[in-house]
Amino acid sequence: MGIPNIPTDNLYKFVAVTGVLIIFVPTFFLLKEAADIDSKIIKLQGATDILNAKIKVYNAIANIKMIQLKSIEVKTQLNILENKLSKKIVSEKKSETLSSAMKSITCSETDLATFCLLAKDLESLQIEKEKLHCTAKEISALSNNLLYSIVFLVFSLVIGFFMAIWGFCKWYVKVQKRQDETPMSPVIQNAQ
Repeated sequence: MGIPNIPTDNLYKFVAVTGVLIIFVPTFFLLKEAADIDSKIIKLQGATDILNAKIKVYNAIANIKMIQLKSIEVKTQLNILENKLSKKIVSEKKSETLSSAMKSITCSETDLATFCLLAKDLESLQIEKEKLHCTAKEISALSNNLLYSIVFLVFSLVIGFFMAIWGFCKWYVKVQKRQDETPMSPVIQNAQ
């Protein structure tokens, strides 16, 4: 099965078929472009949701580590206070209270290292979020192009519609009616 021949035997038929093609081809490409943009938007929304969830988790962990770091500062202040109190004569009860408070506030060096790693991870997530924002801007630009494509499609539909109607009407009135009115040859009449 080969490619069908374009009807070039008659100008009106050619214009009519061209009008029909002008209607369908831009419509197909616009629908394809819209589907591509929709799939990109869905992927972007999924990636953004995942990234926001990661950022929330990292922020929560970072807040906990920040509290632990502040507890180190409090421990340092308690040490300074204990040193000052030990120089003065203080009752044993107050000294025991300070010692028990210092023991309850602990933060190791591994916690500090973990906090630093979390800060780096949070920074990389922020960079990834910025990349997603850039992708969102690209999709927005594509959506704007889609708007121009819609305007082009409407223009194509109007032109194609009028070309098809004009071509089919002229072809029917000037060509097909005359062919229908001409008498058939005797050979064709005998065959019927």
